[in-house]
Formats: sequence, structure tokens, C-alpha cells
Amino acid sequence: MYPSFQYDFSDFFEQTVTLWSGSTTSMIMLISWITVFATGITCYIFQAAGLYSMAKRQGIKPAGLAWVPVINFYLLGKIADVIGRAEGRNTHRRVTLLVLYFIQIALSIGLGVYLIVILDFLIKSSIQSGYYRPYIVDQSSLLTTGLIGVLSVILTIVVAILYYVFLMRAVYIILKDRTPKNCALLIVLCIFINYAIGPCLFAVRNKPSMAGARLNFLQRQQEEAEATARYQREQMAKAAAERAEKPNEPPVKWDEIHNNGNSAE
Repeated sequence: MYPSFQYDFSDFFEQTVTLWSGSTTSMIMLISWITVFATGITCYIFQAAGLYSMAKRQGIKPAGLAWVPVINFYLLGKIADVIGRAEGRNTHRRVTLLVLYFIQIALSIGLGVYLIVILDFLIKSSIQSGYYRPYIVDQSSLLTTGLIGVLSVILTIVVAILYYVFLMRAVYIILKDRTPKNCALLIVLCIFINYAIGPCLFAVRNKPSMAGARLNFLQRQQEEAEATARYQREQMAKAAAERAEKPNEPPVKWDEIHNNGNSAE
């Protein structure tokens, strides 16, 4: 008979760990927290590196905002705005994402504090009602407090949904600009697994931007139009100077100057 090397890990996971704050937790909960924290940090680094690289390639300043927590959503929206401008749309996703994020955080913190106040009010109301009027509670006060609590929860959920929709829309615009064939698969992955946003942005960071190429083309067209307009002004000024030297000759139009130049060539 060969010796058995099987080991039962149930004793290990059932161990109790004392944290630095003095509280205790099980080993499996501690491992879960460490795994979630490490995954979040890793995905954040991927997201920051991807946004930084894309901002540098598109000439968006300051690209260093990609490494600043919370503010990096402003840079993400700004990259999406540049892509929209190349397509002829003037959007303000950078401001929308930042404002919705702060509103969501403020509502979440306020709701957490408010729920504690509601619970305290309900407990005290029940005690007082039981002491003075057994089994009778002020229904109007409880209804008002409960209604405010429900409305606060609904408002927080609505803002959170709006923020997530705008965030996913901005991420989709960036992915579609760099990988139109795989953007549908990647955005579905990002929607259902929030941690996938960072790795997806990092994966497409070095791919050519169609919006960047379009902006460069439009810029070249504008420069050519400005050069043509400048040349026309110079030729008209030259013709005006020649007319000033010969006042008896009829004025020369730009079409005649252009036709003479073409015939000379």
C-alpha cells in the first residue's frame, strides 16, 4: 500500500484570524478579501496604463490624470469626447462621468448615515409607543420616515444606473474606435465583469485610432484650405498693387489671375 498524501484543508479555512483592529474573521473570508483587493489593484493599474498610453498617442493633456483615482474617469470621458468630435459630435462625457460619480458617492454616504438615523428613530418610536400606548405606533411619522428612506434608495439606484450607462457608453466608444470587430464581445465582458474594463483598455491601447486618423486628415484639409486662401489674398494684393501702378487698366478679377497662372504652367 502506498502512503496517502491527501490533506483535509477544512481545518485551515475554519481557523480564526485576529486583525490589526482587534476584530476576528475566518481564514476563508480573509483570503477572499485579499483576493478581491489584489484583483482590484491589478485591474486599476491596467486601466491607468491603458488610458495613459491612449492619451499620449492622441495628444490629450494631461495624460498623467490616468493614474489619479476617480479623476481618471475624467480622462476616460475626454478620450471618448475626442473620438466623438472626429465623428462630428460635440459631447461632454468627461464632465458627465465625473459629476455623476461624485453624486453617486455623496448619495451612498448620505443614504448610509440616513438609514442609521431611520433605524434609530423606529426603535425609539417603538419603545416610546410601547411605554405610553402599548402596541400603538405613530403611523404618520413611520410612514413619512419610511417614504423618505425608499425615495432615497430609489434616487441612489437611479444615479448609479445612469453613471454605469454613461461609463459603459464611453468605454464602448473607445473600444469601437480601436477594435471595431471585437468591440461587441469586449463591452459585454465589461458590462458583466466590471474588473474587465482595465484589461480591455490595456489590450487596445496601442491599436491605431480611426478617430485620430480622421482628425489628422481634417487638420490637413484645413491647413490646405488656409494655404489656398492665403495664396489668393497674396495674388489679389499683388494685382491691386499692379493696378495702382497702372490706373487706366480695368480691374483684374481672381479668375483671370488663376487662368493666367494655369496657362503659364
